[in-house]
Amino acid sequence: KTEGMDIESELKTEYDNYDAICAKSSEMIKELNGEPEGIGAMDKAMLWSGIFFNTLMDDSERKIAEVMINGTNMGITSTKEILIDNPNADERAVALANEFLEHEQNFVRSLHNFL
Repeated sequence: KTEGMDIESELKTEYDNYDAICAKSSEMIKELNGEPEGIGAMDKAMLWSGIFFNTLMDDSERKIAEVMINGTNMGITSTKEILIDNPNADERAVALANEFLEHEQNFVRSLHNFL
């Protein structure tokens, strides 16, 4: 839906940042002899169907930005709650969560240009 739109580069940058954070977290989990979990097929389907239906009638950059801001803010809130609920979490995990939060907050700010 975003091909040829100005917002496309913002979404690509967000995807790349998110992918890098996921790779770092997977590596950290492996170092602790754990097994990283992927996003389940049902969760992926729900995510994409939500985006699809939210932009079905209006697929403008403004609407896409609005949907992405709302979803990103939910992720920011969830991450902050996890940090608050786990005050004794591993320092590296906290640092990675804070790096994630910084990327997400920057993404939201960049999306405001499309509202």
